[in-house]
Amino acid sequence: MSRRLTISLSNLYLDLQNPRYEEQTSQNEALNTIASEQKGKLLVLLKDILENGLNPSDIPIVMPDPTRGNGYVVLEGNRRIAALKLFKKPRILTNVAMRQRYSKLHDEYKSKNIKLLECLIVNSREEANLWIERKHEGEMSGAGTVRWNSVQASRFRANKSGKDTKVLQLIDFMRVATEGDKAFAEEIAKVSATNLERFLSTPDVRAALGLEINNGEYSSRYAWSEVLKGLKAVVKRFNR
Repeated sequence: MSRRLTISLSNLYLDLQNPRYEEQTSQNEALNTIASEQKGKLLVLLKDILENGLNPSDIPIVMPDPTRGNGYVVLEGNRRIAALKLFKKPRILTNVAMRQRYSKLHDEYKSKNIKLLECLIVNSREEANLWIERKHEGEMSGAGTVRWNSVQASRFRANKSGKDTKVLQLIDFMRVATEGDKAFAEEIAKVSATNLERFLSTPDVRAALGLEINNGEYSSRYAWSEVLKGLKAVVKRFNR
């Protein structure tokens, strides 16, 4: 039976059987391997943690380590734990340039040293696998994490900023105007909102489609049924 517990960083140990890498022989080797493979991405993760804290909706999954008394093996969340341990002790790194980068970050954020982490404790790897699979094995027909497509991600950013983007206006127009057309609904879901917005930023393209921008919104001198034909052709071309 799983349970939540706040655990000291010093009592958390990287999984030497982490599926991201070949089996490691020691904690130091595992830390160096992760830092070497992740390069700048691990530093970005570390800086984000130091500035914003750990994601409370995605806590590490650990199991008791019978060889270490109060120790726990990290089954999910090794990157986060590695980043925090390297922040605490950059000297572990054998790569001099990488060590200097972590040392610089340590000096800059030393007042934000994280010592305690809320973790989910399980009794075995098998128990953890159920949840790890749902995070890393894709959608799993809906049981796993269903990621946003480009349009959904753009809509999230618009909702967060409170400012709707012009391209979302057109995407929503196409969706409503073609309601019931399942094939084209799939085309809309696949199109990159960013690429479409970049394409429509060209005045000649907008002119060819009969589009104008007035007060931050699209308008047209032509019937919208005619504009729709051109937009559908653009979307299908982008998805080829």
